Amino acid sequence: MLKIYHPHIIFFMETKLSMTRMEKVRRRCGFFNGIDIPSEGFHGGLSLGWNGGSLVSLQSFSHNHIDVEIQEADNAPWWRFTSFYGAPEVRNKQETWDLLRRLGRNNSLPWLVGGDFNDILFANEKQERLPREEARMEVFRRTLDDCHLENIGFSERSEEILGKITEVKLHLNMEIDKEERYWEQRARANWLKMEDKNTTFFHKYASQRNRVNRIRGLQHSDGPLATNSKEMESIVKKYFSDLFTSNVFGNLDHILSGVQPCISETMNYSLMDTYTEGEIIEALKGIGPTKASGADGFPALFYQQYWHIIGKDTCAFCLEVLNKGSSLEEINVTHLVLIPKTANPTNLKNFYPISFCTVIYMIIAKTVANRLQKF
Repeated sequence: MLKIYHPHIIFFMETKLSMTRMEKVRRRCGFFNGIDIPSEGFHGGLSLGWNGGSLVSLQSFSHNHIDVEIQEADNAPWWRFTSFYGAPEVRNKQETWDLLRRLGRNNSLPWLVGGDFNDILFANEKQERLPREEARMEVFRRTLDDCHLENIGFSERSEEILGKITEVKLHLNMEIDKEERYWEQRARANWLKMEDKNTTFFHKYASQRNRVNRIRGLQHSDGPLATNSKEMESIVKKYFSDLFTSNVFGNLDHILSGVQPCISETMNYSLMDTYTEGEIIEALKGIGPTKASGADGFPALFYQQYWHIIGKDTCAFCLEVLNKGSSLEEINVTHLVLIPKTANPTNLKNFYPISFCTVIYMIIAKTVANRLQKF
């Protein structure tokens, strides 16, 4: 996003970094002037960066805001910018609005407030999930009125923007020491306390998680418990082979005789039409950038980021499969992971099976699914 918009001022929120590390990130992004607020425990962290010849005068700051006055050139008028991050917890909303009101008192300059209020003004700004209470939105609207602020618009986050946000988050995470980051990811813990060496803690945490998730035994269909890894592997293979194998025999045409055809010739022609490179790219964009990778270890973000290098070969392979029926053998490898529903399960009915396919396989499957969804 920085390469696209070339902003003169940037505001980072929820950095979860110490002041020293956040300064390194900000400077690597090209903003050598800035104000960095360290994270508070396991949460928070703000940073306001700017470049060029702008004169920036700090007025106040906290763990939820950075308030500055800016003069962009000699003899240019001053204006005010408040980088704001509202409390995400409902119980702390009143403190958020009281802070904004205090900042708005006795203001005489043109004032811009930007960031994330962690709230909405109107119900149509919220997508999915449960609807927001009207009283809560009304409190937000009254606060803006009290501060003489106006809403200048709401911007939805597209898949492309979310992908870019994810890329920025990955860039921030690179500032964590490699050893610490390794154990943090293994432990599935996102609350690393900065400046401390916690590898021992995360090693113990990950090891404990490994002990909890380890399958120590599985029951045979006739009752006995198997603890040998080869036996357990055989039980899993048989269980899922039986689960996805039909035991129904005979002619089933009479069952389908009552189903009326709903695909017209025009629709069928469109469905059977040759797949294009544009459909492959559309499918790739629709895959979450950091979804768990398959056997090859590459997430979708790798293909999205380096499409200018690998896109031609990837498209050629996918179109060979879709248009000419080429073999999927090279990529038809799926890792099956069993997630326990209960503590220490021994019956396969008490596991959630999750499959991790390669990205190229997902691209092909999603391309077909996207075309079917149009009808």
